Amino acid sequence: MKTRERLTLVLLVLAVQLAALSSSSEAVPSCKVRVSSKTGMIDVSADGVSGPLLWGDRPGSASMSFACPRAIGQLSATLPREKQMFGDIMSTHGQASILVCRLIERVEDRVARLALAKVIASEAGSLPFVASVLRWLRPSKENSGPAALNDEESAEVATTLAERIRLESEGAALFDLYPNDFHRLIWVWRTWGAPGAATAYLYVVRVFWTIRARE
Repeated sequence: MKTRERLTLVLLVLAVQLAALSSSSEAVPSCKVRVSSKTGMIDVSADGVSGPLLWGDRPGSASMSFACPRAIGQLSATLPREKQMFGDIMSTHGQASILVCRLIERVEDRVARLALAKVIASEAGSLPFVASVLRWLRPSKENSGPAALNDEESAEVATTLAERIRLESEGAALFDLYPNDFHRLIWVWRTWGAPGAATAYLYVVRVFWTIRARE
């Protein structure tokens, strides 16, 4: 299955999952979902419903649209990461992170754009997903054209991610949790986290593996 087709399929599943999150006592006669092959935008329509379709995590709380990047971010831990050439970019997980970046870029007000990026960094279900979104948002040689966030704004988002990485390291070994993303997460933590925190963590990990190797 081609990557674009795979991403479309996953986004359709996401839309169905999001629909399940919003409870209602009234049945919707029919619902259609279309994913643009050019932009990845999710377009949801339904009969018997007036106004835009929104979702929430409990009855009466619906406030977010289906195309909202927050929704994709919150379900990012469920996105497959296919092993293939350039898998970090071309996998469903990678393509979804690029989609979220593009949706954030569409927010014209810089203050609102930064606020949304920070929400993604704090709420997304997958830390590697946040790292991928940050990769495309911040100024970089990899990105063509102007970046969605400048260096100062990127640092604010990265600091949020670094703190989440620190908290995650206290509950379990990061290498066991994220064997394929360990180096990237450590780099984020080391660059934007508290000075010396990531280095101290790496020292503990090194000592642990040294002792384990001698057993």
